[in-house]
Amino acid sequence: SKAAGRTPMFDELLSFNTTEVADELTVAVGQLQTTRLQELGTEIDLRGRNNYLCSLPKRQRKIEIVLDAEGTRFLVTDRTDLVLVIDPAELYIARVNATKQNRCRVLTAVMIQSIIACATESDTLHIVCECGDEHKWSFVISGRLSLRFPSAAVATSAKETLDKHLAALHRLSSLDAMHIFDQMLELSDFHSSAQTEEVTADFCEMD
Repeated sequence: SKAAGRTPMFDELLSFNTTEVADELTVAVGQLQTTRLQELGTEIDLRGRNNYLCSLPKRQRKIEIVLDAEGTRFLVTDRTDLVLVIDPAELYIARVNATKQNRCRVLTAVMIQSIIACATESDTLHIVCECGDEHKWSFVISGRLSLRFPSAAVATSAKETLDKHLAALHRLSSLDAMHIFDQMLELSDFHSSAQTEEVTADFCEMD
């Protein structure tokens, strides 16, 4: 019979492979991130990271940041010393710690993959990104984020770093998609081969 041509180990192998590939496919298609963002209000170390001193644009005099579920608020003005930290997969806007060198307090966190576009306007960097309710009380307002830097050259440097990380993430997504497609083809070939062997075994049993 058909059941006699299969073994529990064979069934387990098929089940494991199918589940594994489906999980990777879900992650790739959904563009889910496994990187965990730093919680707002926590301190991070600037050493070894791309970071740029900045502040609010002059036309944006102040903004109120909500740091936690309890509603802890922090008022940022155009005189507040800020720093933009750009990591490979996320960026942070943080307040400079005047008493602890190379330390800053996270006020807003954004996944770089959510960035749609960025452009400079003299000494100001404008970023457009997809945003949800998590950015309701942050520097991101209606999907837009603007920061002013000490000079146009610094703003351009920050944009170039962002562009580099965005391009790297897009390449990685493309490579992941190709890898997953190859795995799906291999799995399909494996299933086809297994079914052929199963049919052959059933035919031999009938003989």
